[in-house]
Amino acid sequence: LTADDLIRLVEENQEVPVTSPYVEEITARLSWDYSHPSATTHRSKQSVSEMKRQREMADEQSGTDFIRRFHKPILKRPKFMQEVAMNPAERGTAMHMVMQHIDLTKAVNEESI
Repeated sequence: LTADDLIRLVEENQEVPVTSPYVEEITARLSWDYSHPSATTHRSKQSVSEMKRQREMADEQSGTDFIRRFHKPILKRPKFMQEVAMNPAERGTAMHMVMQHIDLTKAVNEESI
């Protein structure tokens, strides 16, 4: 077939008969399957919080009656505890909140935080 014949077949939306010495290689590469498919469902690095969240997720057979997330409030402490410094968990939560909402496009100092 000439180049004009190939162009005509494409324009008429017909099958173009093409043979290639690479057919077997292309087929092998396109039909390849990874030998460890279960390893592709998990990230190589995961935070502890993310792993905990995954365990809290319900499967098809389980109910969701008892699944609820625990959030310890860091701002609304009882009056008798307001004079005491934050505990390590509350400090960590506060640090995460600051890091999530801080504007890094501006200078970071005490006033901006």
